[in-house]
Amino acid sequence: MSHHLRRLREAGLVVSRRAGRETICSLRPEAFGEVAARERAILGMT
Repeated sequence: MSHHLRRLREAGLVVSRRAGRETICSLRPEAFGEVAARERAILGMT
């Protein structure tokens, strides 16, 4: 699981913060719009 979360953090899709012994991970909703815009640009759909 941590391997997958690390990849998502590196891609900028997830942010994490420490809360005591726990790590809280959250999705960045705006990141998905950025990825969709990039895909549209690559496909020439802008």
